[in-house]
Amino acid sequence: MAHAYTFEGATNSVKSVTFSFLTNEELIKTSRINITNPILCNSLGEPVPGGLYDPALGPLLEKSVYVS
Repeated sequence: MAHAYTFEGATNSVKSVTFSFLTNEELIKTSRINITNPILCNSLGEPVPGGLYDPALGPLLEKSVYVS
């Protein structure tokens, strides 16, 4: 049986939210991983290190393993 959870009142204390964009310099300064490999996946369809789908960037799927 699935359970639904609600959290009433959690937003009653939020008065405002502000979003902004990072400058190019800020983005580069906070970057931790470089994309150095133009190959996205190996012949088995697995992400390659240094590629755009490198697991170190975070999981692609909900059940994927995060690699740091």
